[in-house]
Amino acid sequence: TPFDTVYTADCAEFCPLPGHENILLCGTYQLIKETGEKKGRLYTFDVEHGTLDTLLQTTETSAILDVKWCHNTISDNGYIGLVQAGGKVDIYSTDLSTSTTSWHCVDSQTHGDSPALSLDWSTRLQHTQSPHIVTSHGDGTIILWQLNADKLTQIQSWTGHGHEAWICAFNYYNTHIVYTGADDSKLKAWDTRTPCTTPTFTRPFDMGVTTIQSSPYEEHIFAVGSYTEEVRIYDERSPRSPLSTIPLNGGVWRVKWGDDKDRLAVARMENGFVVLHNDTSAGTLQELDSYYAPHTSLGYGIDWSYAHTRR
Repeated sequence: TPFDTVYTADCAEFCPLPGHENILLCGTYQLIKETGEKKGRLYTFDVEHGTLDTLLQTTETSAILDVKWCHNTISDNGYIGLVQAGGKVDIYSTDLSTSTTSWHCVDSQTHGDSPALSLDWSTRLQHTQSPHIVTSHGDGTIILWQLNADKLTQIQSWTGHGHEAWICAFNYYNTHIVYTGADDSKLKAWDTRTPCTTPTFTRPFDMGVTTIQSSPYEEHIFAVGSYTEEVRIYDERSPRSPLSTIPLNGGVWRVKWGDDKDRLAVARMENGFVVLHNDTSAGTLQELDSYYAPHTSLGYGIDWSYAHTRR
């Protein structure tokens, strides 16, 4: 049964924590034209039975532009990060030992009034009680944070791009490396062990770079989507040319690796959603299936359930 989020739904994230894969988050945003206020809500669902009928909690926020789970518990609690249109980076936690999921904001930091556009956690493959978080911002700034004892501390900040930095992502095998993409039509990589004055590589695109995700299955491999209406697979060791490219007839907003190294899910804004088959060794990307929403809304958020995967 469809669920009316009222505000525009722009991100969807399944819980990756063992025993809690039934929890789904949906983040929303809305510009209130009369006041200019940017509002948002975080919906928490129990989808154990494959429906959106069980709403666990509605959390009122400012406009949410991205939400991500920490991939391990911290002191037995579950953690998520939210970035918001007003520039806030919020960290929420929930006690997983209870039968209900109730979020509590444990810390909030702000980077001026520039929108916070995306975030990623360092914990996809490397679990820790003091994880790093990277965020990207509307003024092109990239910020590396560390969460320790429910306190979010800025470790490093640099100007990564000259326009809106739509996306940031860790290399999950080497979390010193961060990938970023922006409206300046550039994909960049950074080594955070340096002052980040110069990227380790830069690749030009014809239009803005909107989404990046490191493969959790194959070291050095990552996927990139952009307004150029295509997904590309890169090997960081030879980033001059992509290993494979597929045109998708719609600007790409999110790409997510699936329950194995061969599948990716893509939200392609004006043209619905698509699942791709990836063969890194053969250098091929093929469309497996697609879904065209029976309405005129843009396709923004997409995710895979972790019920059948541990990565």
